[in-house]
Amino acid sequence: MSKLDDTASAKPQLRSLTGAAQMMAHRWPHIVLATFAIITLSLSNLARPLVIQRAIDSGLLNNDSGAIVEASLIFVVLAVAAYAFQGLSTYLVSWIGQAFIRDLRMRLFTHLQRLSMSFYDKENSGRLLSRMSADTVALTDMINNSADTLLVIIDDLLDTSKIDAGKVALAATPFDLREVVADAVE
Repeated sequence: MSKLDDTASAKPQLRSLTGAAQMMAHRWPHIVLATFAIITLSLSNLARPLVIQRAIDSGLLNNDSGAIVEASLIFVVLAVAAYAFQGLSTYLVSWIGQAFIRDLRMRLFTHLQRLSMSFYDKENSGRLLSRMSADTVALTDMINNSADTLLVIIDDLLDTSKIDAGKVALAATPFDLREVVADAVE
């Protein structure tokens, strides 16, 4: 087993995480903008049911057509804002992730170029480049999927209307670790 195979199963080191944080440090304005877009998207999604409530309470129950028109216009503005901020947040999160992967590839390639010739006598260079490519592709997939999942999770966490509407039920579930272990062993 080569030294390269030993590092594949190693735990991430603090130095690695610090290096990743340093690579992202100069992108903080974009990260702040993406965070703002995500929060604004969630707020605009949360405001729409309130507008519908106002249209029903003020417009339908009091026969006020002006309130219905006003609520309709506000609802359209909120829907357009939600789509715009969703597009902006998706674009920014993807762009930040792709820029991170590009910087990581550059650092890896620079590191590989600085290694001594004796290292390449021991290791297969084709295998190194293949591994580097495969790992960065896996990281790209993870970042892209994580970005989409993160947007959904944040939106779901902020959207308490799903709990109120019964779409999400929170209930205590009995859990016995011994049963789980026994089932896994069988």
